Amino acid sequence: MEPIEQTLVIRKPIHKKDKAKYSLSNIKIEEQKIEIFAFMQGQRFWIERCFRDDSHDLGMSDYQVRTYKGFINHMALTCVAIQYVMRERIKNVKDVPLLSYNDVRILLASDIKEKANNDSKANRIVQLEKRHKQRAKDIFSYY
Repeated sequence: MEPIEQTLVIRKPIHKKDKAKYSLSNIKIEEQKIEIFAFMQGQRFWIERCFRDDSHDLGMSDYQVRTYKGFINHMALTCVAIQYVMRERIKNVKDVPLLSYNDVRILLASDIKEKANNDSKANRIVQLEKRHKQRAKDIFSYY
């Protein structure tokens, strides 16, 4: 078996509280500009964020199955949920730019309740706007 040449990409943090990020690439250093490696390293954040959100908010890591088929079924349903949430976020990006997984879950649950109780849609929108104002305030306070 022949060894594979890889490039070690290290991203050093600007702030001391952040940790250095390391990754391996199968692209040779001579084949790409350093900016491309930096861009690819930065894209890790979004992939890791997606898996964290999926695991935490949509239950990707909450499976308790004993068979391979059960695991596959759980992952398939989780992927359907991810796709639904992403479609809702894309559809509502102009009106509700900070729409989160949890917001979609709450709206879906309230839609189901509304059909049973005829709950007012205006009340849900007011609650959603209140959460988004707080989230925006938290984001801006970070920067």
